Amino acid sequence: MQGWALLTLAAAAVVVGSVFMEWGTETLFGDARSARAVPVQLLWDTVPASLDDFPLMWPLLLGAVLMVAGAVSKAKWLAVVGAVVSLAVSLLYVNAVRAVLADPLYYFDDGLMDCIGAGTWLCLVASIVGLVGAILHARQPAATGPKT
Repeated sequence: MQGWALLTLAAAAVVVGSVFMEWGTETLFGDARSARAVPVQLLWDTVPASLDDFPLMWPLLLGAVLMVAGAVSKAKWLAVVGAVVSLAVSLLYVNAVRAVLADPLYYFDDGLMDCIGAGTWLCLVASIVGLVGAILHARQPAATGPKT
């Protein structure tokens, strides 16, 4: 296995780990929430119907699975797609929290950094690293057998 593929695999592992870390702080939700407890609907709706709906965990795990699949198979482009999915979820979540803080319906004295947990930032960085690794891995020519 090549170095860039290993970097992509490591990034995928960090994305999976970030799912279990804090994404939403007590300031934002009243209690700390991991990606397993933050609804996907929050990405486009500042007033989700329920905080118990389909969680952010699933698109993040999909991104990680695609990164792993692309790193270990000949379909290297899957790793790029997976990294983009994880990166998009992270960025959309940061933007959603920014929108909630700017919404006059809510009153928050705290800033963006006070409302976003470490899991979000870790996932964001891991997704960027995974994307770089996936692109560089995809650009490498396929390994050939030994020359005779």
